[in-house]
Amino acid sequence: MVTRAGEDEDDEDDEAPLTGGRSSSTVTRRRGDYEQEDGEKCSRYLRVVFAFCGGLLVGTLCSRVGSAWRQGSWDRVVPSTVLASIAASHHPSYRPQRGLLDAAGRGGLGHHEEIDEMEPRRKRTPSEAFTRGPYYGDLEQPGEFERMVRTMSARGELVLLHGDGNRLRMIVNLIANLNEHGIDHILLLGFDSATCARLKPRDLIACAHSSFLRDEQAVGDQAELAARRAVWTLESRYVAWIQKFHYMRRLLERRINVLALDSDVVATTDPYPHLRGPFGRYALVTAFDTKGGFANINVGVMYIQNASVGGPVHGLFREFERRVALALRMPPPKDAGRRAYMAPRLFWDQNLFNKVLLSNLVRRAVFLPDGTDDAWTRTHADALNLLGRPEDWGSAGDKIAGTSARRMASWPSGWRVPQHAVSTPKPLRAISPWFPEHADYRWRELSPAAAASADAVVPGQGGGGERILLAPPWLIAADNSLGHRYKHKQYGARPPPCVLLHFVCVATGEGSRILPMQLFGRWHHEAVEHALGFDGHAPSRAVPPSRSASPETALAPSLDRTSESRAAVNATGAQRGRRPGRPLLALEDATLDSPLAPRPWAELNALQLLLGGLAGLSSRSLVLPALDCHDPAAEFLEPGTLPNRCFWHVHAAKGIACVFRVAKCADTLDLVSPTELELEMRRVRRETGDGPPVVRLDARASSKTIRAAVDEALLGRFASSPIVLVRLTLPSAPAAAATSTDPTVALNRQVHGGIEERHPELARAMLAFAKKCPELTDRSKKRKRECTNVC
Repeated sequence: MVTRAGEDEDDEDDEAPLTGGRSSSTVTRRRGDYEQEDGEKCSRYLRVVFAFCGGLLVGTLCSRVGSAWRQGSWDRVVPSTVLASIAASHHPSYRPQRGLLDAAGRGGLGHHEEIDEMEPRRKRTPSEAFTRGPYYGDLEQPGEFERMVRTMSARGELVLLHGDGNRLRMIVNLIANLNEHGIDHILLLGFDSATCARLKPRDLIACAHSSFLRDEQAVGDQAELAARRAVWTLESRYVAWIQKFHYMRRLLERRINVLALDSDVVATTDPYPHLRGPFGRYALVTAFDTKGGFANINVGVMYIQNASVGGPVHGLFREFERRVALALRMPPPKDAGRRAYMAPRLFWDQNLFNKVLLSNLVRRAVFLPDGTDDAWTRTHADALNLLGRPEDWGSAGDKIAGTSARRMASWPSGWRVPQHAVSTPKPLRAISPWFPEHADYRWRELSPAAAASADAVVPGQGGGGERILLAPPWLIAADNSLGHRYKHKQYGARPPPCVLLHFVCVATGEGSRILPMQLFGRWHHEAVEHALGFDGHAPSRAVPPSRSASPETALAPSLDRTSESRAAVNATGAQRGRRPGRPLLALEDATLDSPLAPRPWAELNALQLLLGGLAGLSSRSLVLPALDCHDPAAEFLEPGTLPNRCFWHVHAAKGIACVFRVAKCADTLDLVSPTELELEMRRVRRETGDGPPVVRLDARASSKTIRAAVDEALLGRFASSPIVLVRLTLPSAPAAAATSTDPTVALNRQVHGGIEERHPELARAMLAFAKKCPELTDRSKKRKRECTNVC
């Protein structure tokens, strides 16, 4: 236990370290949850149970009843156990939640029991992602919200996801990921009905949509707000984000605990024992984000548990919706560009919720949509900035002097440093200094109510009895969350160092986030394929151009990922039970088994330019190269040249390899992770007993030599090989004194110019690749283009 000076001792009386949970780790739990067992009373209740159930599941009920009697939760445990047994006997696809049932037996789960409404469904295969129910419908229609709760929640718990067609691959992957840990009480809140329509035919994944803020014919205020939304011409994504918070509030009022997750999250283990074990007394669990703004939290991971109706957490969500209504009722700017500029400031969920939370921390309304608080907020801007920071409040206050410091003296404290350090639980792996054994977290007792106007101040210094937690990095890890700046180096470690991993700071687009999921072994391509009809990450494994194909024909099947190629996936690769996509092309000495030694950006750009051209010319999927970065302590792969935050770090058998963090290329081109290459190479060796062929291409060689390598080898005798490795040799980089051009541009021009003279078709393919993927061919520290990392 780590005790910090100056902290209150109010936590000492009701917390004690106990060994419990599925991991057998030492965590902090409430003493009140564990009491002496009374054997005689247990026996009496057992006799009643036998008479009532006719001997149904004798051993299971004995365990549940004993636990229930200890904790006074008989009414919660017996129904959930009986229902699980009945569901299993009538619905072969039903799988009970191991972690949740175990926690329920210990009294660790929700305060409200839901009777599950099981609906008939087709039998699923083991590789398919699935949810309870399933449920499909508009949550605003009469009775639909209640039907969804009955159908989808389990023992007062619900996992809420949200997204549209641009995120469906990641959403299905996350559902399959949660299924691994025995969790199926999952609801997808689709941005629109079209999102749900893509999932409904397979009848496995529940999806709700909503007409909230869309139906101008609704009753009362909803019709008015929907009309105002139309006047603002508010984009669909803003409406969907507001809807998520609207239903989180309604679920809280229905006494349902909600775990809300963004689609770019992965769970390395069952999160519930960790959310409800050491942090079970926190009504709202989320993560710090250095880029969050205002109160600096990231709403991509939020867990609401045991929050009271009318309490502080409930007040945050009510104030969120009040501010949405206030903003919608404001006259929108006439200029469309100005409206688009104001939309994120008024309607972006993370921005808005942080303003609401900061108002609670300071106990008065700040950053209101109508600007009525502007004078006061500007006067106290420095203090407000510090209030949302994670530093110890006592030392942070010293950073402001004079009048502002005196004003802050009367304010409540900001985020509080914990009195007790919670050790990293098993089976997670503590890796110092990135994921230390005793990691920091922050918390705050919320004010009992939210100020509703600029002049209103919530009186008193006391809190409202509900706490918010900024999770330690072992619970929620992200590039911008609490903890070490370079903890991303250990995301792929085994055993994993964190429970929930959130891929923030990654370029927008689905492919850029799918890549690390693949690299770290968290991508369920079979589940995605079953749910959506294709794997989604790669187009079809098209037939390579024959030896007799003309250069124009050979260039036609480019690396573009089109709807036609996806349809071909469904008809070819998916039926073989293998990863859909074209045959692979990879740099020989840039695999996980044999990573490439770090090189200057100019050389890496030129290698990628030539490799991308060869992939386009041969209609092969391009494997991203793996670089050797075995020294995890280094902040740079090459001092001053290759900062490690430009890469994902893959923990392979032979050390740590680094792979480019790609951005738009991942969505526009057929890029393959080196992890997938390793799997495909094993399959090829298993089936053929031999490794893939190697093509040697020297960019300095004669036209005859280059054509022999490209036309005769790559496009000829190796055309049908599922994998081809390429060994590339580049010309020497131009001397710095010989050119004033950036080294990247100079070397690329030199390589392309030489190829253009000797093989024009390959040169055109190189140019096409460079236009589609400048981030891999034009990285330059001098021009600040080295990273796609947005943080």
